[in-house]
Amino acid sequence: MRQLSTWKTPRKISCLYLGKMTDAEEIQPLSLRLVGTEKIEEDINSITLTQEDIEKFGDIVGDHSPIHRSTKAAKKMGFEDTPIMGVHLAAIGGRLSREFLETVRQENPGMNYVGQKVIFRKPVYPGGIRKPKWRFDGIEFNERELTTKIVAEKGDSVHVELESRFSQNLPEIPQYDENNLVYRELRMIDPDSVRDFYKHLKEESPIERKVSFAHGVSLVPSTLLDFLKELNTKGEEFMGANREMDSEFYGEISAGETEIEIYQHDEKINKKRGIYIYTFDGVLSQQDIPRLRTRVKCVMNGELNIRSLRERYGLSP
Repeated sequence: MRQLSTWKTPRKISCLYLGKMTDAEEIQPLSLRLVGTEKIEEDINSITLTQEDIEKFGDIVGDHSPIHRSTKAAKKMGFEDTPIMGVHLAAIGGRLSREFLETVRQENPGMNYVGQKVIFRKPVYPGGIRKPKWRFDGIEFNERELTTKIVAEKGDSVHVELESRFSQNLPEIPQYDENNLVYRELRMIDPDSVRDFYKHLKEESPIERKVSFAHGVSLVPSTLLDFLKELNTKGEEFMGANREMDSEFYGEISAGETEIEIYQHDEKINKKRGIYIYTFDGVLSQQDIPRLRTRVKCVMNGELNIRSLRERYGLSP
């Protein structure tokens, strides 16, 4: 991305001098004041997640990984305790970006939330003593896209980096090779789960019960875990932990039946200290139309040769 301007602010942004995007190629000067940044930071940093919060959030999105529920399983993967789910952290941190989008839409009503990238540098554990603090770190913009940067840090240590992307143009929907499809699952998003999703972000549910992109993104890693569970019923002992997610948003998600397809994106095995790193693309669709794609980079406890496992167990997507 050709960067025109970047702000790096230690605690807040009081005034931004941005461009009003009248079309994809033209920028007109516009002064915007991002109101309430400190209040949003304060609200987010007042949240303390407990072990019960982790487990209830996991129930909502279908993530029953023992890593987030059993200290023994977590320590087996190198954690000190049961870590908070990456999708849980990303959804909480993303509230800063949503506040920014609401401000930008005052002058650019056609602006869309088009993507989000989250990198989990260090685990975050339940309880108030060990939690990092979130802050709005800056913004980049060019002719086509605005990007907000958010970090969760404790002292000099960054635990989570989050970038949210906004544009007037929606991303193009990519085509996927069916030969790389490894798993397919139907999921149901019901209105009660939408309400409970916001509840366990410590956030009031919108009156219209709109399904957030964060909710949709949260279903992708749990579907990947369901694939691993299917392998484990055959005698394997796979466990995985989310390291990085990069999402593109193509259209609104609504309550109802949802299909999630998992594609193996990168067959290269990155082995480091006995840990394997794999990359998968999860595509969430409704009525046969893709609504989002999330690329998940996950850490595994063993070599995951999809083709070999398919042949061994006679599996099909």
